[in-house]
Formats: sequence, structure tokens, C-alpha cells
Amino acid sequence: MSSLKTYKEGHFSQINLSDGNKILISRGTEDTRVFQAGFLGIPKRKVHIFSDLYISYLIRGIGITSDTVEYLANELVKADTLAGAKAKCLQLEADMAEKNGYKFDVSSDPPMD
Repeated sequence: MSSLKTYKEGHFSQINLSDGNKILISRGTEDTRVFQAGFLGIPKRKVHIFSDLYISYLIRGIGITSDTVEYLANELVKADTLAGAKAKCLQLEADMAEKNGYKFDVSSDPPMD
């Protein structure tokens, strides 16, 4: 089972996935990114970048006023693998788009940088 390892309110969270991989959710000044974390939790490669539209939806649509990093960590801890975390990120954005009538294209197997 995946577990939340570290969390700093409004800034970042690290999750240990069941498959042995680690992911880092990082809120920057411009966007929120999910990375595969390597040695000492250092970002190794990008898994996903959440759109500003999605973060805006979390704040306005769902009413999350305190911390979007905590919300995303609680959602992504449900994934067991790195591919599952990527799929969960895409699913979260696609669900938001569908609820709001936006078109959101997702390729069948998007690359991870």
C-alpha cells in the first residue's frame, strides 16, 4: 500500500508507492508538478504538470481554500505504481474537464520526461 512520507503545507509532499517508486508533488509559483523522486527525494523526471485550469477548479469548483498539495497527495496516495499515479493525474483533470464541459485530450500513453 502506498503511503504519504513527507508533507509541507502548501509546498510539497512525497509519497512512497507500493511498487517501490517515490513521487514528489511540488507547488511552484507557476504550476503544480508531480515528479518521480530519486535518491534523497530529488526529482528524477516529470510525471505530470497540472494545468492552471485544474488548480483553479480545485479552489473555486470544489472549494479547497487551504491547500491543493494536500488534496492532490490524498488522491495520489491511492495509486500503487508510477504508471497508476500518472493515470490518476490524467483522470483528475479529465473528470474536471467533463464536469465543466471543457475538451481535454489525453493520449493513450503520454510520455514521462
